[in-house]
Amino acid sequence: MRYLLFLLLLLSTAFAQRIGKEAYSFNLSNDEGELITLDEFKGKPTLLNFWASWCPPCIEELPMFQELDQKLNSDEETVLNIVLLNMEDQEYAIPFLRENLKVSLQNAAFAPTNLQTVMYRNQGVELDSSGRLTRKYRLRGLPTTMFIDEDGIVQDIWIGFLTPGKVKQLLAKVGVELK
Repeated sequence: MRYLLFLLLLLSTAFAQRIGKEAYSFNLSNDEGELITLDEFKGKPTLLNFWASWCPPCIEELPMFQELDQKLNSDEETVLNIVLLNMEDQEYAIPFLRENLKVSLQNAAFAPTNLQTVMYRNQGVELDSSGRLTRKYRLRGLPTTMFIDEDGIVQDIWIGFLTPGKVKQLLAKVGVELK
């Protein structure tokens, strides 16, 4: 029995997202019903933030990401892709994000509407609403933030609340310098 437990533990880490490895791609629907994939962000560093509205540290750090976007990105140039990945029903999460927190960052949800699921399935795209991505990224807590370089390689994973100083330090790992 002990050996079986050890083997299961070993296998669970073998397929988990790791620093230094290419980030697992995904097919998710954003709040406008458009398909987004991680691959479309290659070429620029990307910050992925896994969050939920019931998570107090998530709520506290989301406005910081909005400020970061305003500092680094403009209509003419994107220095850092910031993508929020919501862990709950999109129909609840989006109004919470937009109206309560006033955060306008790109958000994708693990729980697409039935219409989105059917629409994309008809186009041959399977949305990841089964929890497969959560298992592949091996989320162990919220918030979780991943720092991915321009080549799609995970440079760091931070579980828990991020301070502005820590964000600055972790962004340097993906080649983004904050002043």
